[in-house]
Amino acid sequence: MADRKKAAKESANAPVTEGERIARGLTQESRLERLWKEVRRREHGDEIDVIVLPNHGLGMSPSFRYATGFTNGRFEGSFLIITESKVTLITDRIEAEAAGLQRWPGMEILAPEGRHEALKELSDRISGKVTGFDGVSLSASYLRALVHYHSPKSIRDVAPEFISARQVKDLTEIGQIMKATFIAKRTLRRVPELMRPGISELELAAELDYAASRLGSHGPAFPSVVAFGANTTQPHHISGETRLRQGSPVLVDYGATFLGYSSDVTRSYLFRPRSADGKTAKRFEEMFRIVTEAQADLVAKMMPGVRGGAVYAAGKRHLDSAARGRYADTLIHALGHTVGIEPHDGTEPLSKNSRIRLRREMVIAVEPGVTIKGEIGVRKGDIAVVKEEGAQII
Repeated sequence: MADRKKAAKESANAPVTEGERIARGLTQESRLERLWKEVRRREHGDEIDVIVLPNHGLGMSPSFRYATGFTNGRFEGSFLIITESKVTLITDRIEAEAAGLQRWPGMEILAPEGRHEALKELSDRISGKVTGFDGVSLSASYLRALVHYHSPKSIRDVAPEFISARQVKDLTEIGQIMKATFIAKRTLRRVPELMRPGISELELAAELDYAASRLGSHGPAFPSVVAFGANTTQPHHISGETRLRQGSPVLVDYGATFLGYSSDVTRSYLFRPRSADGKTAKRFEEMFRIVTEAQADLVAKMMPGVRGGAVYAAGKRHLDSAARGRYADTLIHALGHTVGIEPHDGTEPLSKNSRIRLRREMVIAVEPGVTIKGEIGVRKGDIAVVKEEGAQII
């Protein structure tokens, strides 16, 4: 186990070989071609000369990570300049080594001596040009400063194009999501042995985080949802001090990360079912069967071209009609969402009015559930990849 954890940690930090560098370059070229294709599709998109991605947070923004393919380093205060023929990273001496180890053919890396020199490099590349930016990761004040000090001809928000480009995953991304999903599923298999009378939701959540890290997770994808008893009816419950009692329903929504990519897996349990009253045990078993069957039905219908709203409608019909309608209108949340660099990877969820159109190689968390208010909620969530004949659970 220790060797596996060490190997996973080293995989994120090890320098790449020349062959890996070339392969990474081809992957990044394909991603950026997809991005520019999305940009050119938009109205007046052919006018955009350059895209600038300032990375001003404590970690890499989703768009910065997608465009660089980097898995190590923070790159706080760095800038990524993207044209159709060249990618330039302007960073500092702190991050220069990490950037150099991850550089791919076609990427230029600059590490000026000071902040003034770095900002001059940025001005030289965007001054007088129609400049695209990521409106999701930039604050209004930061954007005003960008325009004031670097004088682009005009600015255009290309965040929707980044989000659209990120929806179709390449083989590298799918591989990293598969690894994150494998870790999450292996972690959730331990829930029955970790449950014990009196353990709190927070304590079980901490046990799961530790178990996932030993399996190679690079951190939780989101705050883990561990819910006991009536708390299972709340899809976004915040794990707290509620203690586990015999015969209680348990819901765990867990996501691991691997090399910057997320998973999102949900499981429901009944703790020591023999201790539950007959009504609760029978109800849980029926609800679990219904959501399992609904998930299988949904996955089969998730083909390229299908709208998110149509997926939701099919899932709701299945849940409403199951068990002679006993659980009609007990679906209180969306039936899924895209997954990738972020656990909710940019687009609207699969809900009633969703206009998202499924595309081949999109990665979706498929998570049907039924809820009896104030009593019990049961949900099953897995990651699926959209294929021509329907999605495949990984």
